[in-house]
Amino acid sequence: MTDFRLGSKGLKSSMRISLRIVGALFLLILLAGCATFPENPGETSVPLNPGKTANILYQLVEKKNQYSQAIELATRLTAQNPSYPPGWYWLAVAYHQENKIDQAIPAFKKVTELRPNTAQFESSGVFLGKIYYFRKDYAEALRWFDLALGKKPDFSEARLGRAYTYLFLGRYDESLEDLQVLAPRLNPVQNQNQMFEVMRAKAFAHLGLGEIDKALSSVQKAREIQNTYDPWEDLALIYYASGDTKKLDEHGGKTGYLGIIDRNYRAGSSKAVEITQVLKGTPAEKGGLQKGDLILQMDGVPMEDIHAVLQKIRSTPPGTGVLFLVGRGKEKKEMTITLGSKLKQIDFESHRFIAPLLAKKKIYQKAEQAERNGDFRKAFRLYLETSAQQGMDSDIKKRVMKLYPRIDPPPAIPEEARKRAVFGMTAAKEAKNPKGLDRAIEEYRKAIQLAPWWADLYYNLAMVQEQRSHFRQAAETFKLYLAASPGDPQAQLIQNKIYELEYKAEKR
Repeated sequence: MTDFRLGSKGLKSSMRISLRIVGALFLLILLAGCATFPENPGETSVPLNPGKTANILYQLVEKKNQYSQAIELATRLTAQNPSYPPGWYWLAVAYHQENKIDQAIPAFKKVTELRPNTAQFESSGVFLGKIYYFRKDYAEALRWFDLALGKKPDFSEARLGRAYTYLFLGRYDESLEDLQVLAPRLNPVQNQNQMFEVMRAKAFAHLGLGEIDKALSSVQKAREIQNTYDPWEDLALIYYASGDTKKLDEHGGKTGYLGIIDRNYRAGSSKAVEITQVLKGTPAEKGGLQKGDLILQMDGVPMEDIHAVLQKIRSTPPGTGVLFLVGRGKEKKEMTITLGSKLKQIDFESHRFIAPLLAKKKIYQKAEQAERNGDFRKAFRLYLETSAQQGMDSDIKKRVMKLYPRIDPPPAIPEEARKRAVFGMTAAKEAKNPKGLDRAIEEYRKAIQLAPWWADLYYNLAMVQEQRSHFRQAAETFKLYLAASPGDPQAQLIQNKIYELEYKAEKR
């Protein structure tokens, strides 16, 4: 997954590497090298050989980028062989590459219904997960990422996709857990983009859990991994969401805004910055800048690359006039443009990286007021409602644990929570491989969602996480166990276990 910030174009490019892997595996399994290529395979009325046709489809999609021809051929193949998964897979991919997403969706779903024992199954799940992710249908995205990981737990694109989906659902613990599982598996050089995305997501997962220092540290690590990353907006989001108005003002209060998209311009020895787009309603448009203009100077200083322009804008306070010298065709023009405020361009309240956290905080305020009024049951209910709407994290769990003993009579453990706990225990006992342990972990999580005050769930979950070699997650879960059972006589032994797990996590 190359960049979760991109739209459909990014979605298309981010699948390229995994798509090639799927295609290569498919060629090994099928009749690689034995297919003959008709000049126009879509026109023949001869019944299609499934294996040879799938091979041709791979070539059309992956090697020749002839998507329309692939769609025509794959449509014939699926009509003749509706139970043949590769036909549906290449039809879906071709539609996807043509940006015909609505047609791609049912074809990908057909692959998952047929459940082929090939990489095309989990690849279809990831395609669907990403499609719904970019449509902001996070619940549906989560379902498809789960499907892919259920078949292939080490599928990095699926795990990264699920981590970001959890993040935007406000399920910060689960997002962080996926990221911590994924990070050790990535090569910092070969998987640089994914490592960057892991660190960026970690920043906001830590923010959601109130761990501001860790959030800022993760932003710095993301910057070290990808030096083209500009952390300015992410830092502004962190300061805003954490309520640190002083740092927010220090960070962005004096930062100007122009409103252009630009690129470096080179012609012989000439160096300038070319404007490729002027955003509507911005200081740039109001000041008279146009697409195609070359920024030659700002306040008399030559602008030889986009970083110089960015630095000048960022270092100029809002409301300040800047003298531009621009090249327009064969002419040079001077114009003074008053910069706007960069901070005012950010819609903080609806920004998806922090919107779930801000929504939680608003409900927290109501719950905290109920606590101050002595209405502990109402506060308890508000926290549970928050977890149902915005996702449950360790912060909510600790708040619920603290309130639980103050409610008289105490809330009963839901029967569904007991059922899920038994499912988790049974899955752990019967687990013969990592997939079995993952099922146990998922069942315990479902139980915790229903009864976050039930201490035994955390102990049992931590034990399974340790079996799964998820040492850092196990340590965090044991910490929640101690929070849920403050009077446990074995608290020191549990704390020692936490230290042991943290050591194992750092050693990996």
